[in-house]
Amino acid sequence: MNTKVLGTKLDILISEIGSLRNRMELISTDISTLNDQGKEFIDEETLQKELGVSRTTIYRLEKELKIRVYRINGKGSKKFFKRSEVYKLLENGL
Repeated sequence: MNTKVLGTKLDILISEIGSLRNRMELISTDISTLNDQGKEFIDEETLQKELGVSRTTIYRLEKELKIRVYRINGKGSKKFFKRSEVYKLLENGL
């Protein structure tokens, strides 16, 4: 492949990465908005406050597969939990 073709493909790839970043930011904003409105997703800090438990307890629940974690940007990013799944967990007991 010549340099011109590689340059064009690289430009396309950079453009697509920028587009994906924009979409991820929109999704992040949407989830934050849902969280602020008390809708379906809540973040880890809110979950701790609402349940009155420590971060360690939430981690244990994750590891025991009692509660599912949702992330926007994969491992290492902010954790979110479905409020309906939290309610179901509470109904069944921690």
